[in-house]
Amino acid sequence: MDIENISRQNQVIISLLGRITYPEEKIKLIITKRKRNPSAYIKGYNACDGERGVTEIAKIVGVSQPTMTCIFQDWNRMGIVYHNGRNYVKLYTININKEDENEGEEHRPAGENSQEVGSDSSPAVGASEASK
Repeated sequence: MDIENISRQNQVIISLLGRITYPEEKIKLIITKRKRNPSAYIKGYNACDGERGVTEIAKIVGVSQPTMTCIFQDWNRMGIVYHNGRNYVKLYTININKEDENEGEEHRPAGENSQEVGSDSSPAVGASEASK
């Protein structure tokens, strides 16, 4: 077997083990929890193919590169991505359905195309109660 075949075989094994360990709904919850634009985060996760760098994936998600780096560190710690020596690789591709596409849209102001550092999650629990 050549290195390309072994690499592909390893990716299939990792994907199968990932599906056993993390069902799709569990990974979706981790990726999209408290996010204003859940489908962007799923698209960013799916873009983790080991070829794209952090900056390119940050553009897909609509966050800054430092924010994406922090997200990758969290995802890596949780075991839903791994580092291949150059970039991050997802366990397997997550499906995007209509709910993911529409969820969070009412929270975004019209014309908002990007998010700044720290704006990718909702306020801390209890913040809305303090303002009442």
